[in-house]
Amino acid sequence: WLLTDGSIQEKTGHVALNLKRDDKDVLEKIKKVMNFTGKVYDSQRPDGRKSSHLRICRKSMTEDLFNLGMAREDKTFNTTLPNIPDAFSWDFVRGVFEGDGSIRHRKGNTDALDITIASATKQFLLDLQTSLEKRGIFTRLTQSKENLYTVNTKSNADALRMSYFMYANTDESLRLNRKFDV
Repeated sequence: WLLTDGSIQEKTGHVALNLKRDDKDVLEKIKKVMNFTGKVYDSQRPDGRKSSHLRICRKSMTEDLFNLGMAREDKTFNTTLPNIPDAFSWDFVRGVFEGDGSIRHRKGNTDALDITIASATKQFLLDLQTSLEKRGIFTRLTQSKENLYTVNTKSNADALRMSYFMYANTDESLRLNRKFDV
């Protein structure tokens, strides 16, 4: 989640997550898992969009995150795939998917599932694509006119495998239920 919807302020030692208000429960889940006692704050932009924020001020955490590969500057365009231990690879993919991904269940003659993950950083998605292929999930990379890149599952079987592995051994405390339910 931090990679997709978070920020790190090196000078102040702040780690922040900013989500749309509908997903406020995710911030509460993160707080609980981390045993963090701070508050989740709500705000509203001048255009009416509502969001919720979780901010943790811990300089050692920011340094740990940088050491794990988080971009120090302009994360939006400089995201890299961190070196994630295999035991946590699906947790990482789930966080990226829940933050910047979408899932669509198409009904018709045959039911089909499509999973898409978006990013402004092409290299990040190329690296993610390689990582998924090593795990038997095949995707295609596309670029929009606005220089937004997406990785899409190639088949229903790929989407089902990806869904299975992202959500295996999770419960409500570790997932975004509205995407899990699809």
